[in-house]
Amino acid sequence: MEDFNNTTISKKWLTIPVIATITRLLCRELTLQNEYLRLENKILKSKIKKRIIFNDDERRSLFEAALALGRDLMEQVVSIVKPKTILAWQRRLEKQKWDYSDRRKRKPGRPRIDVDIEQIVCRMARENEWGYKRIEGELKKLEIEVSKTSIANIRKVSSKSILY
Repeated sequence: MEDFNNTTISKKWLTIPVIATITRLLCRELTLQNEYLRLENKILKSKIKKRIIFNDDERRSLFEAALALGRDLMEQVVSIVKPKTILAWQRRLEKQKWDYSDRRKRKPGRPRIDVDIEQIVCRMARENEWGYKRIEGELKKLEIEVSKTSIANIRKVSSKSILY
């Protein structure tokens, strides 16, 4: 019975160093890859004389990857821009996300009345001696919804254009 327990315990201990060795090899491999990529990035950055311009998608992917690193590691790893710049990008992109500009109307105020309706109102006013309320009623019969204030404004504008 003791022999069985000792062999299972020894098997357990034999597997741990193998896993640890594999982990160390993978970490060393990743470390070497990172060092190479940092050096390559540094050389490429020295070759480019102009300022590098990013679009919003590139900024978003860079700051998401940088934030996943954590602030301390980000300051060590990020070399293409300053870590403060990445945090500023994040603030700006978050601000754009919540500004609701897509919900705003393109033009403020009421929509303009069609020219055809304006012509009908002017014609009714010219041919008859109706007031605003009567013209509004006649337009309702034609299934045209216009307020009497709009009719008054149309008549004022048309009377000024006739005089000049």
